[in-house]
Amino acid sequence: MEDIVVDLRDWPYAVLNLLGDLHFENIATDEDATENAKSKILSEAFSRVIGMGDYVDCIISGDPRFDLSTRANKYPKPADMENKVEEYWAPLASITDCALFGNHELTVMKKYGNFLWHVCKRLKMRYGGWSAIITYKMKHGDFRIYVTHSKGSHSSKVRDPIRRDAALRDYIRAKTVDKAYNCQAYCIAHIHRLRGFREYKELKMITKDGKTSFIEEITEPFLGVTGQFMRGYDSVGIIQKDGTIEPVTSYVEIGGYKPQPVGFLQIIIDDKGDILGHNEVVL
Repeated sequence: MEDIVVDLRDWPYAVLNLLGDLHFENIATDEDATENAKSKILSEAFSRVIGMGDYVDCIISGDPRFDLSTRANKYPKPADMENKVEEYWAPLASITDCALFGNHELTVMKKYGNFLWHVCKRLKMRYGGWSAIITYKMKHGDFRIYVTHSKGSHSSKVRDPIRRDAALRDYIRAKTVDKAYNCQAYCIAHIHRLRGFREYKELKMITKDGKTSFIEEITEPFLGVTGQFMRGYDSVGIIQKDGTIEPVTSYVEIGGYKPQPVGFLQIIIDDKGDILGHNEVVL
């Protein structure tokens, strides 16, 4: 696990953009949305970026989601994947604090080597590995966040949105909190949900010398899942040479997923290292 320190003591605040699950080369990926995300990030004067993994799409043939008809390029070369990631990330490189790898990069690594490490080296970005703790040193305090691409799956058939959110919080907590201590935020990618849960605070009454006061005690940190960029509807098709469209089932249906919002997660922190708020940016 990487331990990264970012000095932002001259910044009045910072907007942390958790960007991942781009899945370039998959036919269901909305590349206009990926460009809109980049433009939105660059338009904010105090933006930082954390790459959350799965920038490319490389499912192994043994995976039930594998189907050549879902790919924009049926036989993408590792060099093409590497160039695509580097081209996309170059404008973001100077504000990127680390780039994690995901399970799709791991698939490429096992056969062709760690192309993401080389991309980071050329762009002078910090390579984050599978997980990292990033400490943002603000003017009046620090903010610590644990990030990992994560693995496994999560689904819930509960119809009650409150109970469904509670199940997702429990899932994120199980994947992260025990891996790192004393962080204000714990975030994952991989499961293609776009969701952020503000830290839970409990009011505790204290009486001293006959006077009663209230103290806010944080009992749970911020928990989040970055978004994704795959539309995942079965209206996606491949345009044939004669102009006809061959309908295909997209990646999301093959994996048994429900269509999820396309976008990414933002966390806004102030100069004390406290969370001001968060945005689920839907594109």
